[in-house]
Amino acid sequence: MSGFRLNTSLWVSAHLQQCDIDFMPAMIICKGDNERGLIIIKHHIIGQGVKIYKLGYDLKGSVIWRHPLGDALLEEKKADHYIGRERNFDEDLWVIEIEDVKGRYELPDF
Repeated sequence: MSGFRLNTSLWVSAHLQQCDIDFMPAMIICKGDNERGLIIIKHHIIGQGVKIYKLGYDLKGSVIWRHPLGDALLEEKKADHYIGRERNFDEDLWVIEIEDVKGRYELPDF
């Protein structure tokens, strides 16, 4: 991995502001390492279910979003269980929850 990498706390702040601009409530559920913590996004589509996205890197060091529990909608309980396990494993992990009434949230590019 090479090149400039934005620190995590700055990226999270910018993403929360973008969600606010898009009239989509978003909040930090767990705060991780300010400089280099990885991110999980809990995308809650109100009345339908939850999707989980986890920040990762490919073999070239490029940022990618993974679907660790698949791309299908999940029950919130299952998503929360996964997030809890990940937080126990990685204390530097950030968790952001997006509340999406209309199902129009799109993953951000880095």
